[in-house]
Amino acid sequence: AILRPMPITQTKQTYLGTMRRLAEIKQTYLGTMRRLAATALFSFALFLAEYHFHWIFNNDSKNYSLSWSRNKIDIRGNASNSSPQEEQTPKYSILPKKIYSVIGLESSGTQFVSKILQDALNMGPYREGSLPCCVNNCTDDNAGKATLKRGFTCHENNDIMVQHFSLPWGSVCRPHPNPIVDVVLPPQCTRNHHNDPTLIQECNAMAHDLWNIQLDGEAMQYPIRYQLDIVKSKEWYDAQGVEQVFVIVMRDKGISFAARRSHCGSVELRQQEEEVGTKIIEDAIRRYVLEKEGKGGENETQSLLWDVQQYQGNNRSRQRRLGSRDGLSSNNGVVIVSYESLIKLGGTYVEMLYNALGIESNALVPEIRNGNEKYLKTD
Repeated sequence: AILRPMPITQTKQTYLGTMRRLAEIKQTYLGTMRRLAATALFSFALFLAEYHFHWIFNNDSKNYSLSWSRNKIDIRGNASNSSPQEEQTPKYSILPKKIYSVIGLESSGTQFVSKILQDALNMGPYREGSLPCCVNNCTDDNAGKATLKRGFTCHENNDIMVQHFSLPWGSVCRPHPNPIVDVVLPPQCTRNHHNDPTLIQECNAMAHDLWNIQLDGEAMQYPIRYQLDIVKSKEWYDAQGVEQVFVIVMRDKGISFAARRSHCGSVELRQQEEEVGTKIIEDAIRRYVLEKEGKGGENETQSLLWDVQQYQGNNRSRQRRLGSRDGLSSNNGVVIVSYESLIKLGGTYVEMLYNALGIESNALVPEIRNGNEKYLKTD
């Protein structure tokens, strides 16, 4: 057979048909890309709806940094758990993952605020200072309030714990300065624990790390009245993988001073205790809230740092601890609460506190009474 060339007209039609098919394929491809782009945009919109973004201005570096939170936005960028951070595992198994430590000068409303957080978190009663949790024959949640010797019925194995302190904490004032305690160990270590190998090992390790002593199953002993160093405590717990959040309660100076009369009848001793406690609070605010390096009152309070060996049994000391211990602060975690604002705003202020701490709770706001009224003179 002889191959004959295709007529020009037929060749042109074939070419045009091929181009039309290519154009159709192109349109199909572009349509697919548009649908994929729309799907990606929709997915990103959902992502933005789930995660809240906000900008924080860093005054030191003069740069903007982006941070996000799944639940809460912290407009200050410091006092809550809304900044991005990895989930930490505590170094020791008996340590909680998070501690809300409520603290303030004595008679500043710290117990009331502790009760508010206790109810909001629904994790059982709060721990009272350095007391152990009541672990035997404790069925009444208020049993621990009867006497400091029994402790509260807190749950020592909770991952989240509320703890109450005052400055100073414990007993009544005495004619000598209150020692300053750097760290209060978990409640398991402040009770006898001879029959639990894990407690013996971990309490020994913590006590040795801090003060070069061995507890060997005995309860860690603290002064009957002391001031807690907020900065040192937070540094140590943060270094152990525990997020310690301090809620500092402030109250009117004159009313707070008058209310402390039941704890300390001596005006002179009350003033001395208030001066030390105030310096501790100022140091914490300067370090974590204002983010200023160093501690303004450190030299003045350093001489009052407690002598650990004085309060323990015999033969526990391995060597004298020299100097202060450097720690690692993982986040700011300090919130200032005004007792007067709490009275004035009531439930609204409690919600503000929850928001600052990143707490979501449906707990009923307790009745808020004005504890200042009895100290105010009326005509």
